[in-house]
Amino acid sequence: MPITNKLSEVFKNTEIDSKGFPQNLLSLLQESKSVSNETGWSPIHFYNSTNLLASYIKSHSYGDYIFDWAWADLYTRMGIEYYPKLVHSLPFSPINAAKMIPCLNEDLINESINFYKNAPVNSHHYLFIDQEISSSLEKKGYKIQRTIQYHFKNTFKSFEDYLDSLKARKRKQVRNELKNVSQYEIEFEFVSGEELTNEQTLICYNLYLSTIAKKGAIPYLTKDFFENIPKFLGDSFKVLFAKKDGLIIAMSIFFLNDMTLYGRYWGIDPMFDSMPMLHFYMCYYFGIEYTIENNLEVFEAGAQGEQKLLRGFYPVEILSAHHLKNDYARKIIFDHIDQQNEATLNSIDELKSYLPYKL
Repeated sequence: MPITNKLSEVFKNTEIDSKGFPQNLLSLLQESKSVSNETGWSPIHFYNSTNLLASYIKSHSYGDYIFDWAWADLYTRMGIEYYPKLVHSLPFSPINAAKMIPCLNEDLINESINFYKNAPVNSHHYLFIDQEISSSLEKKGYKIQRTIQYHFKNTFKSFEDYLDSLKARKRKQVRNELKNVSQYEIEFEFVSGEELTNEQTLICYNLYLSTIAKKGAIPYLTKDFFENIPKFLGDSFKVLFAKKDGLIIAMSIFFLNDMTLYGRYWGIDPMFDSMPMLHFYMCYYFGIEYTIENNLEVFEAGAQGEQKLLRGFYPVEILSAHHLKNDYARKIIFDHIDQQNEATLNSIDELKSYLPYKL
């Protein structure tokens, strides 16, 4: 079964559609060198005539969003190497879009496991997977880890219908937050990827860097990534710009796939950090409104953030699957995952009681 580091080769020689999301995101990440050997994401994709499994050999855990730093630390204390590791994911994206395109293929799963067993990699990870892939891997001895995200589930006819569904105190809070945004005297522009100008892609990149600098994080995405958005992502990429006195001061980025809206990156000119409600509108309320107006099923607004819960995002179970070659470390980590999973399920039940909706 073929393995390659060139996605263009996969799409050229198979029946797999190169268009749409996440295929176009995977291609852009590689073409822009955001994903490469040099950045510690070495592509090694498994594929056959009809399916692709996005795969990387990694020398670190940056950009995974299913955090295994403590596992790596355990290996260090044991005096053994944790890296390299084999990972199946959408790089830098804590979203539940397909890693196996277009659907589950047992042959590819088996091929990835055979490769893992025989290659000089020390662990194997499937990140942000669905129940079908999870069940398959669990039967093969992989440990399923459960973590939490917050997703907006659309059951509404309009944004006003959403507001009416909230408890009175929460509804008043949301209306006040939206009122505060209106007082900023901001003009908004919503643009699809194919419509972005060169100037706008540069602005997106610079605003992305502003958030990275504020968090002291690593700028995973290159300038080439943003410059090539119109070519690769098209209408699966959306960006909301905020303008003050005709100048773009903030942006929030979304990906669109089938029936799901994914909120991903946010950036604001540091001179305008005194507008706290702008973030809530551009990253949460706008996405809610867009999801409802376009009859989408789900809005995923990124990783973490209990502040989403109070705005109607449900706590949901996120699945990942893991295996480690070292027997002793595997037992310790698998036992830890079992304990963590129990706590996660209990937390989800408790968190649901804080949802702002009327009973």
